Amino acid sequence: MALRLPKQDYQDIERVIELDFVRATEAAALNALRWLGRGDKEAADAAACDAMRGMFDLMNICGEVVIGEGIKDEAPGIFKGEQLGTWIPGSPQFDIAIDPIDGTTNISKGAPNSISCIAAASPEEGVKVALRDVPSFYMSKLAYGPRVIDYMKKRGDSLQIDMPIAEMLAIVARAVDKRVQGRGRYDARQTAAQGNRRTNSCGRRVVAHDRRRRHCGGHRAIAARVRR
Repeated sequence: MALRLPKQDYQDIERVIELDFVRATEAAALNALRWLGRGDKEAADAAACDAMRGMFDLMNICGEVVIGEGIKDEAPGIFKGEQLGTWIPGSPQFDIAIDPIDGTTNISKGAPNSISCIAAASPEEGVKVALRDVPSFYMSKLAYGPRVIDYMKKRGDSLQIDMPIAEMLAIVARAVDKRVQGRGRYDARQTAAQGNRRTNSCGRRVVAHDRRRRHCGGHRAIAARVRR
């Protein structure tokens, strides 16, 4: 016997359907909660996907996932191209971007900042699609403040993405009138051997050996200091 779903009359789409989307994310979050801190991110993702699909099965919409997870071998997920909703003729069309859990590693480790999210848009009349998937890529970027910009304009210096880190730091340090003290773990020994050598009054070389861990904006750094 086929299951008959109640007819949903979406007279005011913005006030009704958006709450259905909220319920879908809420169901995904609650269903994944039992996997919090249990070290199984795949199970947490599967639980969220099952709950979200269950909510969409009750929604009289013609929904298509245009931004979703890529197809993986035997991996849970709501994938790009998947159809969501009842697809009853005459139901409103929606292009959907979806991620049942953004932060599966966090939830598996019991950490905060995982979220279930949906973005949806209905194409206007005469428009085929409302959302498009664009290729994702990584970028290397430099960010610096107005003091550095003003300094480079006056002195003719410039920062390039392929410059050595030491040269970048030197320019920024001069621009903001600061002294560079921190050293990353990758070059701590090199700095101690090359840059932090001093000669005392007896002609002996003193090499920095006092390494102290510091927290700089959430990133650990090692500082090498020379004792004169």
